[in-house]
Amino acid sequence: MGSPLFSSSGEIQGDILFRMRNSYVEIQHATIEWFRKNQRRDLPWRQSTVSSESLLPTNSVSASCVPNPYHIWVSEVMSQQTQMDTVIAYFKKWVSLFPTIATLAEASEDSVKSAWSGMGYYRRALFLRKGAQYVVENFAGKLPNTAAQLQKIPGIGAYTAAAIASICFGESVAAVDGNLVRVLCRLRCEREFDPKLPKNIKTAFLWGQEIVAAGPCESVGEFNQGLMEIGARICKPAGQPLCGECPLQHFCGAYSAKLRGELAAIEGIIPLRAKSVKKKQERVLSVVHEFRPSCEPNHTLPRRFLVIQRPDNGLLGGMLEFPSLTYISSCEREFDPKLPKNIKTAFLWGQEIVAAGPCESVGEFNQGLMEIGARICKPAGQPLCGECPLQHFCGAYSAKLRGELAAIEGIIPLRAKSVKKKQERVLSVVHEFRPSCEPNHTLPRRFLVIQRPDNGLLGGMLEFPSLTYISSSSHSLNSTEEDESLRRLCKRLGADHGNLVLIGHVRHIFTHIDMEVRAYHAVWKCSSADNSNGKAGVRTVRSCVNDVERLVSTSLATELNIAASRIFIKSEEEIRASAASRLLLKILSNVTSDCVDNATVNHENDQMHLFNSLSLS
Repeated sequence: MGSPLFSSSGEIQGDILFRMRNSYVEIQHATIEWFRKNQRRDLPWRQSTVSSESLLPTNSVSASCVPNPYHIWVSEVMSQQTQMDTVIAYFKKWVSLFPTIATLAEASEDSVKSAWSGMGYYRRALFLRKGAQYVVENFAGKLPNTAAQLQKIPGIGAYTAAAIASICFGESVAAVDGNLVRVLCRLRCEREFDPKLPKNIKTAFLWGQEIVAAGPCESVGEFNQGLMEIGARICKPAGQPLCGECPLQHFCGAYSAKLRGELAAIEGIIPLRAKSVKKKQERVLSVVHEFRPSCEPNHTLPRRFLVIQRPDNGLLGGMLEFPSLTYISSCEREFDPKLPKNIKTAFLWGQEIVAAGPCESVGEFNQGLMEIGARICKPAGQPLCGECPLQHFCGAYSAKLRGELAAIEGIIPLRAKSVKKKQERVLSVVHEFRPSCEPNHTLPRRFLVIQRPDNGLLGGMLEFPSLTYISSSSHSLNSTEEDESLRRLCKRLGADHGNLVLIGHVRHIFTHIDMEVRAYHAVWKCSSADNSNGKAGVRTVRSCVNDVERLVSTSLATELNIAASRIFIKSEEEIRASAASRLLLKILSNVTSDCVDNATVNHENDQMHLFNSLSLS
């Protein structure tokens, strides 16, 4: 909860992030300086430059020669899934065969596949060719100079676009690959962070962008490349990171946590180690058909064979193979139905059946499979195979009959692992503003609320100012530490209010979080609300119209490091009619009860402290 400055790792991590944010420019300088001294100089694409005048207008005004964008593009695509030493040889071969984007666009598909042969993942080569054709048709053969435009090119994703735009054109954009995700994770001491989840990769991009945007970066391209090399060579994915050699050691939250004894080790914990994937076991039957002229007993004519071109998508997309069929596969026996890539795979299986021939009613076919899955081939308990209309076509049922499976349920597909809910304790302060000339409180009650970030938990919803002080993913606190943490948070969220009144504890259970909120109430005396409309009983309450509201809002915006535009003053009626979370409404119900109201009113003696102190300053 609360500002995006504080993640679920709790108040301790919040302090780490606060200190780190003040060091963003230093992190830039340290990374660039290290890269200039330690970069790999044997990479041919780093030695290849072109005149900036030959490119589209660039964001870098000083460079007369810049890295060749085409070469950077090719190197980035080749570096995906391939060791760097292997890439160097293939890169040299590639640029000798296809020296420019135009020559690649004109090349045949077979020549492109041949140049790529042996590196695997052939779709990368085909996308390079397709992308080159797009650049020739739409950008006159020159790569565009922004990440946004580069992503329009087939085969260029967010990372590759950012790498080209920053290295070649100086655009201030973070290029976040697996190495950067790991480095940023450790800098921030992010625990329980799975670097393989797409949403987490997006989150890591925002972390990187925050550093890049902190100030005018001397060289964004060198900063991105520096972080990549630090991730590959020092803050390594496997084995113990070489913290003693790291130029970012003094800014690293994970390193500090290890020194304090909060972490036994960094590797495998920050970020989480990716689960090892067991290789699929397949047995395939293949038949090689050869054709020979009957009148050629000496076989002097070329031998001829029948080959089949594989589908463009999937394994060995578009490549040639001999006629083959899989007759044993372990793939569906270790199939996790929760993985996004597996959901896409299952879609292709279904599409294969639908596309097999003219379907009498695709809608009824889809609905039929859904009902069979819900009522017969059930997610929990033993499936009712005897009632299933697809029993005779079912591989799992046949495997069970043959004794290869003891049971189907929980094995095909794999049973989803039960996820233990994260335990969080949150401190929340409800700031209420009351006109000093209204002792009977007949005017609408007004409260300060914050709009949460658009992404993440309760995205875009309203909440009272809140911060997490204990999380099951963070270092556990003893009672003394907990009291001290609460005291600090009350000071930060209380905006220097003299008497915060505890109104109780509210428990709220999300899908993956069990949250207990410790709620406080702060009542501020302020000038009258606007009554200009003249209608009895109806008063227009405007956001932040008086000095007290404005000063409290400014204080919280500074403490929580959020934009003032995300802070609002609303009446109870307006809150209930807007995008308020159920958690906020629970707390609001406690605040607006008579007993809490009376208790709070009795503690209003020092409410003008903030107003007086800030006004004098």
